[in-house]
Amino acid sequence: MSLIPRAPNVKPGEKFDVIVVGLGPAAYGAALYSARYMLKTLVIGETPGGQLTEAGEVDDYLGLAGINAGDMIKTFSAHVAKYNVPILMDRVESLSKSGEEFVVRTKRRGDYSAKAVVLAIGVKRRKLGVPGEDQFAGRGVSYCSVCDAPLFKGKRVVVVGEVIQR
Repeated sequence: MSLIPRAPNVKPGEKFDVIVVGLGPAAYGAALYSARYMLKTLVIGETPGGQLTEAGEVDDYLGLAGINAGDMIKTFSAHVAKYNVPILMDRVESLSKSGEEFVVRTKRRGDYSAKAVVLAIGVKRRKLGVPGEDQFAGRGVSYCSVCDAPLFKGKRVVVVGEVIQR
């Protein structure tokens, strides 16, 4: 099974009902529901799985306890592929409004328009840049305290972060 269905027949300038930007779990979910509502849907993203690619095993997703993250991404991709949703592997450069439509400009494939756009772009984790951080990522260095807290139960830990005040 291919990890990501390609979109060879999608032409620049093509119009859609919905364009989903992103390739993480939320993007797959948005694409699935858009397609199930019989809306012409396009997904555009760069990294299949989004932040999920940083995980080894996922144990906090209802119904898929202990699943390998790569297998989880393949499961999501296969489910969306069942609805023939095209997925463009490209970077979105800009989003603008033109009349009643949104125009999504990609880096390599041109512009696409839609009546609605779902931004499921996730977040990017900030690293400290300290020695050993990359070496121990996923093996003691964690970027999700809520996700990984059970792994460190009863152990001494250091939590580093910042509070964003508005």
